Amino acid sequence: MAKKVSSAPGDRRVRQRSVALILGSIVILLIIMTVVTSQQTDKIRKIMDDAAYQNMETMMQTISSTVSSTFASDQTYMQSLASTVAFAEDDIQTWVEEVETDTSKVRNLYYSDLESDTAYGKNNKTLVLSDYVFTEHKNGQVRSDAYMSETGDYVYLMREPVLKNGETVGYLYGEFSMSRFYSLLPSNVTDIHDISLMEADTMKYIHIPARNGSGTHISYNVLKYQTDNPELAAQIVSEVQEAIKNRQYYMRLLTLKRMEDGKMTGKDFVVFLWPIDDGEYYLSGVSKVDSLQSERISVLHTINLLVTLLASVSLLILCMLLFFFGNIIYANKKNEIIQKRHNEELDDALHIAKAANKSKSNFLSNMSHDIRTPMNAIIGYTTLLRKEADDPQKVREYTEKISSSGDYLLSLINDVLDMSKIESGKTTLNISMFHIRELVNEVESIIRMQAEIKKQRFDVSIENMTHEYLMGDAMRIRQIVLNLLSNAVKYTPQGGRIRFTVEGIPQTKANIQKLRIVVQDTGYGMDEDYAKTIFEPFVRLNNSMTGKIQGTALGLAITKNMIDLMGGTITVNSTLHKGSTFTVELEFPVADEPVSALTDSAAETEEEEFSLDGLHILAAEDNELNAEILTELLDMEGAVCKICGDGRKTVEEFENSEPGTYDLLLMDIQMPDMNGYEATKAIRAGSHPEAKTIPIVAMTANAFAEDVLEALQAGMDGHIAKPVDMVVLKKTISKVLKKKKEG
Repeated sequence: MAKKVSSAPGDRRVRQRSVALILGSIVILLIIMTVVTSQQTDKIRKIMDDAAYQNMETMMQTISSTVSSTFASDQTYMQSLASTVAFAEDDIQTWVEEVETDTSKVRNLYYSDLESDTAYGKNNKTLVLSDYVFTEHKNGQVRSDAYMSETGDYVYLMREPVLKNGETVGYLYGEFSMSRFYSLLPSNVTDIHDISLMEADTMKYIHIPARNGSGTHISYNVLKYQTDNPELAAQIVSEVQEAIKNRQYYMRLLTLKRMEDGKMTGKDFVVFLWPIDDGEYYLSGVSKVDSLQSERISVLHTINLLVTLLASVSLLILCMLLFFFGNIIYANKKNEIIQKRHNEELDDALHIAKAANKSKSNFLSNMSHDIRTPMNAIIGYTTLLRKEADDPQKVREYTEKISSSGDYLLSLINDVLDMSKIESGKTTLNISMFHIRELVNEVESIIRMQAEIKKQRFDVSIENMTHEYLMGDAMRIRQIVLNLLSNAVKYTPQGGRIRFTVEGIPQTKANIQKLRIVVQDTGYGMDEDYAKTIFEPFVRLNNSMTGKIQGTALGLAITKNMIDLMGGTITVNSTLHKGSTFTVELEFPVADEPVSALTDSAAETEEEEFSLDGLHILAAEDNELNAEILTELLDMEGAVCKICGDGRKTVEEFENSEPGTYDLLLMDIQMPDMNGYEATKAIRAGSHPEAKTIPIVAMTANAFAEDVLEALQAGMDGHIAKPVDMVVLKKTISKVLKKKKEG
């Protein structure tokens, strides 16, 4: 039987020593790794804190750049408005009170004379300028301190001089909202807590976003905010005051106690103040470091776990550190790419804004020349007219030239107003039945006279028309065709050829007529680069051949927008020195042919022969000069006219008149006390026996299609645009009196 061998005490002691040595080594290793890990943890924490600072600085620099660009854009916008205001002929104040501003850009617009302490805006809203403190900035901008508007929003005023002939005649004031800057913040700034806009001089918050996302505006001093947070105030109040005094940015990392999920916890925060607009304003806020460095929590939690596991997961620690440091590098690289892309977008936007501003400046320069040319003729020939008043031949010659210059000036104004309505998105179509052949004949009669003056050959043809009665906006179609043909006449030298073709295109849709309108000329033509920009507003070709041709550079832009509004297309094919071909394609619903079509010519003849002799007319006109002109024109036609200075007096005069006293009323729209629409409604609702039947015709400078519609909706029977054309006036009066007689 084998004998059992027991372990010697010495062996046990050796094993015990070995175990103790191993345990001691493990403990020492744990201590060493704990110290090393702790040191590495502190280093990682510092790296991430630095990254948090860098991310915050990058964000603030982006915001500051964007705000500066916004102020610059505001100044450019005000300069453009001031340049436009300078062209108001007589009363700049009236222009400002009536102008419709882009409310997404500027809330209110005001104007003051040089010596006035009061500025006036729309609806006679006034500002007492001495109530505001204006500061001139380094970039030449003049702005007021921020103040709370009537709507509870903080705003500021930007002042821009209005120049005429190189001299300042007054100042234009634009009211801009401070809350616009919050829409400019990068998307990642939404993680910042309590970010607010602060005025540097007063150290008051002027905009604090509410937690639900809406804007709350209060006058709340930054120092009071810190005083309400004692832990914050005790550390940084003096530092904040010094930074604001020296217009410097301020950032500090603090551990603050916050209530989260019902528990008081300590969190790391970055407290920051960042100056914008040369230190006039500050972005103030408190942000959790974790919001700025999203990897921080994951890394620190992982390190805390590794402190516990140590040796058993040392390889994992290394892998995790490499992984997370890789993420940090990737995140920083990604932020750099995003920042670079954002800067490129800002550069592109700035380039576009500068290009647009340059185009508009060129346009204003050209407009100044083009407006002054007919104005010079009008003023010059008026002077000559006084001198040669006893020479009938000279009088007729000068008045014809004054009339021609006035017509050209009116066309310039109409183009600018049309473009303004297009850019504001207020252009609408007035759909009604029209006859395409009659429209072509009307246009042909106008253009043929122009072509004959320049000894040009003008060919017109209508081909392959299946339907001639169509539904569409005849006025806009006529405007499109006249723009194209007028350009063809202007830019084709004497002896050239112009061809105008209207062609019906086969269409698969039922009750739809597709048209192709072609205007071809043998004029100056254009190169490929200019042809690409020809439909853009404010672009005009200037060379030795075309430099003396007048125009607003808006006609083709208006034409393109009208065609787009109708759902059509326009293309141009041009060769320099050989000519151009413009092709328009449009679709129109087919209209039923009217039964009375055969009698139209007779009706037109009757209207042309209509006489105003013996008519008694009551006219509402508040402008004495316009009233005198109207009275004289009607007197020349044998009509008797009584003038009332406003809408209320017109209503009273008609109500108190005997039935049959007046044959019709001519109604101005923009009048004091009661405007034309209100006066018309009052007359129609009155007790006079003829209140419902007396013809009322609008005679106003409100000449857009929607103005015509509003006049009809108010109860009027017709519309005449100022300046008054006697042919149009007689034709309109003939129609409304005939309607009354038949009705």
